[in-house]
Amino acid sequence: MRDVGRFVWRRILPWLVAVLSLWTAFGANRQPKEYKVTARVLRVYESPGMWSGVTEALQWIDVKVERSSFSPIKSGMNLRVGVPLVKGNGLFDQNSAGFSSDKIAEGKLIEMNFSRKCASERGGAASYVVEPNCIESLK
Repeated sequence: MRDVGRFVWRRILPWLVAVLSLWTAFGANRQPKEYKVTARVLRVYESPGMWSGVTEALQWIDVKVERSSFSPIKSGMNLRVGVPLVKGNGLFDQNSAGFSSDKIAEGKLIEMNFSRKCASERGGAASYVVEPNCIESLK
């Protein structure tokens, strides 16, 4: 029994420590990758006229992708993007619970972050919900 203990301490334990060290260094602390999608707004749909709360209120836009580092989304694709109406966010007109026309309007260029914390597929491959703090108006 004593030989088994020595074998474990001398042969298996160092390998276990090495594997756990590598996992900690490369796996556990890895930051989620951010994927940027730059698109031009084609259409802004009517706002539901209420802020997100217990029920998620989304305002939808259609966009045409100009650049993308997210492999499922290619340049030239048309997407439908829903954005939760979050009171206090700069994308929205605080008086009307809808997009601010100087931020999101037809013809404007926007950049969206498609990381796991920011975007989720909704109802098909060309339909996503993107959090408003993950969208930036460029022009």
